[in-house]
Amino acid sequence: MKNRIIFFTLLLFLAVQYACGPVRKVVPLKKGEKEVSLSLGGPLIGFGGSTIPLPLSSLDYAQGLNDTYTLSGSLHTTALAFGTVQLEGGLLRNLWLSENKKTGISAAPSFYFMIDVWEWHPKFYPWLDLNFYTHYGKRDNLIYLSYSSMFELSKSMAFNENVDNRYIPFLSLGHEWKLKKWNLKLEMKYINFLRSHEKLTVDYKVPGKNGAMGVYLGITRKLY
Repeated sequence: MKNRIIFFTLLLFLAVQYACGPVRKVVPLKKGEKEVSLSLGGPLIGFGGSTIPLPLSSLDYAQGLNDTYTLSGSLHTTALAFGTVQLEGGLLRNLWLSENKKTGISAAPSFYFMIDVWEWHPKFYPWLDLNFYTHYGKRDNLIYLSYSSMFELSKSMAFNENVDNRYIPFLSLGHEWKLKKWNLKLEMKYINFLRSHEKLTVDYKVPGKNGAMGVYLGITRKLY
């Protein structure tokens, strides 16, 4: 049991380096609108002869501050269960919106903050999402493509490893099914695609030698 805990903790650490979660919000909410979301998923790895996504879970809350800006915050519950407090925060707005308001480009400057409960070593990561999205169908289902940038500020990683990669890019393709009070979400993410994964302990399942592929499922409850 102890070895399994150590192994999963290592997986969690590497997952944090390669993927923190799905794109939180793509389309800004209107003033006063509120949503809560649950997400589950992570990088695809080889485990027990099968390919599975790491089961990393997180809770998210979003609220429209006005018709322009949407504030969101997240708590990573799997990381918390293994002794790491991992938080996100971001502010989303549209950069461009079509006349029929079906298609747009949005941006969300954000941050990730992590701290372990044993030695209290904090980590802070600036983050930026750039999203292209479009709605279709009677229910305004959503398709989006996102390019995300994560920046490493620390001189060393966990286990005192030197940082030699300060820019971590992500590409995400997602679909959101709109229901009356609920939304369902599926996202594929190509993680850190400029970086080779060959020297890492985890067997990431991805075409080629770079990065990792992630799969995420999400469910959102509208509170308005």
